[in-house]
Amino acid sequence: MDWRGVIFPGRGGTGRLLFQLLGAVGEFEWQLAIEQTRASVEQRRSNGGNLGGRRKSYSKQQQQLGHRLRGEGMTVSKFAAALGLSKGSAHRLLLEPLKAGV
Repeated sequence: MDWRGVIFPGRGGTGRLLFQLLGAVGEFEWQLAIEQTRASVEQRRSNGGNLGGRRKSYSKQQQQLGHRLRGEGMTVSKFAAALGLSKGSAHRLLLEPLKAGV
């Protein structure tokens, strides 16, 4: 008895139909995952929730003080050292605008 046709029906119309069905189901699952991810992100944004990502290495108080010190003319290197931050974090801190009421 030849089992190749039963285990792997890759030849002929039956095999082609099987693979097209499996491909369609896979594409459907892929699209469903994308839709669910987008809906989740949209819901988190509308609720003001966390979208994930890396935490900031500075607090809101450090951000306020950094903006104030930089406005007073202190160099980035000096106020980074005063706040205990790296120069890269200090530059990122300055790129982020202060929010009203913070």
